[in-house]
Amino acid sequence: MGKKKMSLQKASLLSEEFDRIPFGERVLLWMTRVWIETSLSGANPYTFLIHGLKLAKAVSIIPPFDSTMTILSGSSALIKGFPHPNCPMVSVGEQHFLAAVAAIQQKQNYAEAESFLACWLSPVEIESIRYPLDELATSLASNKLLIRPRYGTKLLSSHDKSSKNNESTSYVLH
Repeated sequence: MGKKKMSLQKASLLSEEFDRIPFGERVLLWMTRVWIETSLSGANPYTFLIHGLKLAKAVSIIPPFDSTMTILSGSSALIKGFPHPNCPMVSVGEQHFLAAVAAIQQKQNYAEAESFLACWLSPVEIESIRYPLDELATSLASNKLLIRPRYGTKLLSSHDKSSKNNESTSYVLH
């Protein structure tokens, strides 16, 4: 990732309208939604992704994206947190995924990125996703697809022993 500091306005971790988020975030979430939807149906997601990414002039994103999604797909709870490709809202699960990518893309803060995914991924999966997520964040940035940092309350990790209450029950993922 280049040394140039990118400055974007922070976004909330709460749900927001898909059409109102910046282009880079829409591209990443569209890719994610299509990958999940087609993979679950047994279809090949790359037919759709390659066409869409050619239009966005960002086909180079596919290899790190695929590596990241392969690891994320091991978490059924996270996958359920991503809505259908035509859903008009950005889910809480998607906000956490965007936050993880932004933490690396904007600040190269791997601990923060991992904290946004810890509510869904095991420590082994967190370890496995570090390199692909870094490659994805870098590839998105090099294609000028920037992701805004997020603020707000994170879902608590099931692996977080210091937590006294489980805030994750207050969220509905669709």
